[in-house]
Amino acid sequence: MDIQKLKDLAVNESGLIFEPSTGYIFTSNTTGILIINSLKDGKDTSEIKKIVVDTYDINEDIAEKDIFDFISNLANCGLIKV
Repeated sequence: MDIQKLKDLAVNESGLIFEPSTGYIFTSNTTGILIINSLKDGKDTSEIKKIVVDTYDINEDIAEKDIFDFISNLANCGLIKV
């Protein structure tokens, strides 16, 4: 994963994600923002899964699938490189 591109993203608590090199603006829900900020902090997917499970009290398998789906969406939007 291209951590520098990820760190360049501006993310606010209301769900706005700004990609400064292109000027694109995206939106996300609170779970997505939690995932992005965790990635920016250098956490790996297993650490993020634990945070999501603990925060939202959901099944680990569902959390893992949702995290990988979200990361794939970030990549498809050009916000990160995996």
